[in-house]
Amino acid sequence: MMENYSLDITPNKYYILYMVHNKKKINLRKYPIENDIKDLITNEYIKKEGETYALEEKGLYYFSIENKEDSFEQLWKTYPATVLDEKSKLRRIRVDKDTCKKLYKLIITNQKQHDQVLVALKKELLERQNNSSLGFMVELPRYIRKKRWEPYLEEGGDVIERTGVNRRKL
Repeated sequence: MMENYSLDITPNKYYILYMVHNKKKINLRKYPIENDIKDLITNEYIKKEGETYALEEKGLYYFSIENKEDSFEQLWKTYPATVLDEKSKLRRIRVDKDTCKKLYKLIITNQKQHDQVLVALKKELLERQNNSSLGFMVELPRYIRKKRWEPYLEEGGDVIERTGVNRRKL
């Protein structure tokens, strides 16, 4: 799932974090990454513990969500419960909580992804409020399954500002 998200570290550094996270030995002869290890220690991604390394809080950010229940609840509370459709009828879009929770836990595997989803959702909500298009939002299970937050992410995975976007109802 990580392939859809940009990391602010190099692939070598991510490899080191991955190996430390999974408690695997890093073969320095095969991968000459001593400078990357030093940089990760300096920037507090990892720490040396005797002959091994351990992830610091900053390094854990790439691998886990401290409490997946709380993370999902943040999304659930942020997503609109109802919207007015094009015929001014109230339509429920925050539906099927159990399915949404399962999908979210499968798709969103680390804190950075969760943070990106929330920021992108808030940007989308603001945009849709400004151009009166909230009625075109999809139901939450589809939003999660189709990763509908992705259009609000830059190529690098950060949230972008969007203006004047008109989407047709899907």
